[in-house]
Amino acid sequence: EKTKELLERHNLKQPKAADDPFDEATAIEDIKERHKRTKRNPGSPIYVPIFSDQRARTETGALPATPEGAKEKKRRGKIKSMQLFLRILVNGRALTNPNGRLLEADLVPVMGVGDSSFSFVVKQVVQLAPTSGMPQIVLQLHERGWAF
Repeated sequence: EKTKELLERHNLKQPKAADDPFDEATAIEDIKERHKRTKRNPGSPIYVPIFSDQRARTETGALPATPEGAKEKKRRGKIKSMQLFLRILVNGRALTNPNGRLLEADLVPVMGVGDSSFSFVVKQVVQLAPTSGMPQIVLQLHERGWAF
């Protein structure tokens, strides 16, 4: 009897078929609109949007003298000392320089955006000459200097 009561309560929470009838015309229009926005030719790049936070940040010197403020100052100091670099993989293998060392493109922080920003630029150009087909290129983001 308890099982029956639980099933009845569960079924009351489930949407009924009549609650939201399927509108085929609207669904077709939604699909066509999404197709127009996302259609691309084979081999075309897939663009990923960059999200940015435009809120005003409190400068490090103006943080409150509370435990939370001290934690935030420490976190920002760690971010300042952290160094980021890209490692490029082509068809699953890391690119190397002529000496056989892994090729690492350093990310340089963008100046003038504050001390808590993660804005970086790459100041290195890498040219690839694929020998067969479309190469699979993977960019790996690595960090050094992040000590706990």
